Amino acid sequence: MEERYVLVTGAYGGLGRAVVEALIEKGYAVFASDISIDETLQDERLMPIHLDVTNDRSIFKAYQLISEYTDSLYAIINLAGIFYLDSIVEGEEDKLRRIIDVNFFGAYKMNKAFMPFFEVGKSRIINAVSEISCYSPQPFMGYYAISKKMLDTYNDVLRRELNYIGIKVVKINAGSFNTGLLTKANDEYEKLVENTEVYKDQLTKLKFMMDRELNKSHDPKQFAKVVMKVLNKKNPKICYNVNRSFSLKFISALPEKWQDRIYKKYIK
Repeated sequence: MEERYVLVTGAYGGLGRAVVEALIEKGYAVFASDISIDETLQDERLMPIHLDVTNDRSIFKAYQLISEYTDSLYAIINLAGIFYLDSIVEGEEDKLRRIIDVNFFGAYKMNKAFMPFFEVGKSRIINAVSEISCYSPQPFMGYYAISKKMLDTYNDVLRRELNYIGIKVVKINAGSFNTGLLTKANDEYEKLVENTEVYKDQLTKLKFMMDRELNKSHDPKQFAKVVMKVLNKKNPKICYNVNRSFSLKFISALPEKWQDRIYKKYIK
């Protein structure tokens, strides 16, 4: 079989590492890019690349490095992302700009920069969106929801444009996984409770709901299996859902006013 090169962003995070390990196991040559490199993950089929997806110069350096090995990518898998939990009215504007820069523009910049590497009728782009992009936004999840809904819309437009030239675009809407995001969510919550002047009572009650959802997290290897399914199928689906929350799905199916009442009643 001809060599198949795959570029992964966020390769050393919880989901990224699981994906990279699955790719190596299946014989792919992997460009594992991230803002920090884990030297414990080594393999002859692995090329670690220090990459900041928000920095044009960093992306160009990665482009040049990859060009030394190949002029063709079988896939790019966009997993780089960050998480903030904050109030949309009390939070810092810089945090909103930062999360959009990473979660949305990171994928946008990478896909655009590496377009010359994609082969018509063969290459594919996988964007890790989030289950939250499918639901009505929750209180205090605004920053994250905005960035992921932007990525979701971008993904659909990109898919329809690249459909004309035979490049497949697939999104994965994922629920909670056992990654560093769990620790990050708790840290963000503690900071939010400490800094808020308006929502201390509501946030105290929200913690129970947040913990209940996060405790349902799953093994990142399950996410990696979905990625491998996308890569191995000749005609993958346009969207894959994995480990989505039944509670969030149920609430989002209700009329918006009902949702408002539920959030106000149980988080007040």
